[in-house]
Amino acid sequence: QDPLEPTDNTEFVSQLAQFSSLEGINNLNMSMEGISKSVTGMQDISSAGLVGRFAKTGGSTFEAIDGIESEFGFEMDSAASSVKVSIANAKGTVVRNIDMGPLSAGDNRIAWDMTDDSGVQLGGGAYTFKVTAVDQKNNTVLADPYTTGLITSVGFDAGTSTLKVNGMPVSRNDIREIF
Repeated sequence: QDPLEPTDNTEFVSQLAQFSSLEGINNLNMSMEGISKSVTGMQDISSAGLVGRFAKTGGSTFEAIDGIESEFGFEMDSAASSVKVSIANAKGTVVRNIDMGPLSAGDNRIAWDMTDDSGVQLGGGAYTFKVTAVDQKNNTVLADPYTTGLITSVGFDAGTSTLKVNGMPVSRNDIREIF
C-alpha cells in the first residue's frame, strides 16, 4: 500500500480474502498429493498379495516356459468365418500357424503345446502371436489379444509396482483380470 494514498477498506478486505483463498488452495493441493502417495503405496503393498495368482493381461507377447502349456487368447466383437493364429519366436520367425476355423464373438482361448508346424517341441522363451480374422464378406474382424499367466513377483520402481507374469514385466494398469 501507498501511505499517501491508502487503499479503500473494502478493497483491502477483498485482497486479504483472496490471499486466504490462495493459501487454502495450496494447502489442499499439498494434502491431496499426500493422499495420492498414500493410496499408491497401499496399492503397491497390496500387489504383493497377488503373487501365486493367475492374471489376464493385454497384449500379444508372452514368455513360454519349458514343459508348460502356454495359454493366451483374444476377444472379438463379432463372429468370424475364418480365424488364423500365427505364433512367432523372439526373432520374429513364425513357428506355428493354427487354423481355428469359424468362431463366434467373445472370448476365444488357445492352449499352445509349444510345438512348431512339424510337431517338433520348441524351447521356452519370448513369443508373440497374431490373430487374423475375417467375416463372411472377407471384412477384417478385430481381435483384441491377451495373455494369461502366473504372477511370480512384484517389483517396485520409481513409485510404481510392476508384476511379473510368467517372467514378463506387466504394469498394474495392463491387468484385465485376476483369477
